Amino acid sequence: MITNTIDLTLDDDNDNIPNTSQTPITQQFSEDYLDINYAHFADNPTYSLDTPNLHISPDNLLSDKHKNILVPISCELSDKNDLFNTAISMCSQVDPYLEKPKTLYDVDLVVSDNKQNIFFGCTRPTHFDSWDSESYFKTLLSCLQHHNFKSLFVPDLKNDPTCKLQGNEQLHITAHLADSYDCEITICENKIKHPTPEQIPEILKTFHDDPLSGHRGIVETTRKIRSEYYWNGMTDTIKDYVNKCMICQRSKIQRKTYKAPMVITTSSTEPFERVTIDLVSYSDITGDSNKYILTLQDDLTRFVQAYPIPDKQATTIAKSLLTFCQHYGIPKRFHSDQGGEFVNNILKQLMKLLGSQHTFSTAYHPQTNGALERFHAVLRDHIRMYSTKKSHNWDQIVPLAIMCHNTSLNQSTGFTPHELLFGYKPRLLYTLKDSREYTTNDYLNDLNERLKISRDIAQRNLNNMKDRAKTRYDNNIVNIADFQLGDKVMLRVPNPNNLDIKWEGPYVIARKGFNENYIIRKSGRNQLVHGNRLRPLQDCNNQFDT
Repeated sequence: MITNTIDLTLDDDNDNIPNTSQTPITQQFSEDYLDINYAHFADNPTYSLDTPNLHISPDNLLSDKHKNILVPISCELSDKNDLFNTAISMCSQVDPYLEKPKTLYDVDLVVSDNKQNIFFGCTRPTHFDSWDSESYFKTLLSCLQHHNFKSLFVPDLKNDPTCKLQGNEQLHITAHLADSYDCEITICENKIKHPTPEQIPEILKTFHDDPLSGHRGIVETTRKIRSEYYWNGMTDTIKDYVNKCMICQRSKIQRKTYKAPMVITTSSTEPFERVTIDLVSYSDITGDSNKYILTLQDDLTRFVQAYPIPDKQATTIAKSLLTFCQHYGIPKRFHSDQGGEFVNNILKQLMKLLGSQHTFSTAYHPQTNGALERFHAVLRDHIRMYSTKKSHNWDQIVPLAIMCHNTSLNQSTGFTPHELLFGYKPRLLYTLKDSREYTTNDYLNDLNERLKISRDIAQRNLNNMKDRAKTRYDNNIVNIADFQLGDKVMLRVPNPNNLDIKWEGPYVIARKGFNENYIIRKSGRNQLVHGNRLRPLQDCNNQFDT
């Protein structure tokens, strides 16, 4: 086989564009060169996956966002799969490529009609032949060797019936070659759908308004929708929808941070090394006589569990803690405040029996349990939006709120709590079916590797997030809005109960007074309120009072 040198003209970002318009270019290598490189890799096939050059994306391989794309094909070009057919249809000047004879591990470059570089790599002689790790390695190497890529996108081969790669072989090979050629390679899982404009409103409603979605904010709603769908301008569409959601504007607490020194705490190194426990009370007693929620949160994974309970007696708390230990094992340390429900002889004896430590927060300093306190705010928001006072059913909403939290991305760790604890993503109502079949050994190997990598990354992310949080916390200044005549605003409800809305309105500014006081029109009358009780309305189509 002859080795050819390809003359390529590089654009501004060093991605390759051939200097002949729409002309297929073939790259070949000697078999000895490919054999030697593969033999070197085969001596140590479990290359580290902890590299910034390896990425996994649910996106479609042939998305117009991708510049350089590798499409595996057979030498006879008799492939019948959708990937090959779609790639060919994107290139109007593909006839010269189709007419050329192909040799194993040849890589042909064809520029698509929208200026994407599509590399067709010959992995097997015919379409019904199977191919393995050696074929993938040599084809990817052929693609990378003479192209000064910054990035390359390749397909996820789990669902290719002709590909016989085992376990994480594709990940190890891709990581090895990505580092060898300093190229960021993304494995595309082809899970993203492209909805029609008519489908978008229902998608927004499902991923934001549904009880399992929990009226989450812009970041989390965007993340969940991006895991399943993509359309042009989706970020602005989602931001506009969430900002204008009237339920969110009326129900959610307006959270502010104040300038004060922060002490950085030590992060756990393994799940259930430290579990924080607390109690949430409600004035409304449910049909099952529940009035409290006992909450528990793991320090490393941020995984939470909650138990609605009728009272806060020490025996009731102890029974719930035993239920938690029955399901998840015994934590090394429980941490709580100094409430009487936690500081008593019964819990002291329970901790002795379990062999766990019990530590306490200092009085009147809730920041010690900050992560769990923040979850309480989210929990109350979720319950408030999906329960009614008349039905007395808030305890039935708790499991949904817990599931929503544990499957939502945690900004501190960079993972969902469920994924960090169990090593896999849970199957949800909107999760696409994965046709990949695992053996027991494949599953255990994948699980152990994913858990080790994700927990190490989560611990680093937690420490980095704490440093960034300290900087923001120590330097933040709260700005008060300057409302003008005719502005639409929401009015904070004074001292609401847990299940009451937090903001009412919208109302209109009728006049601006002195010292941050404003006159608003409420129920047909003027009312004087201070600016601290007002916030701007994100306009929506709902009718509002005047």
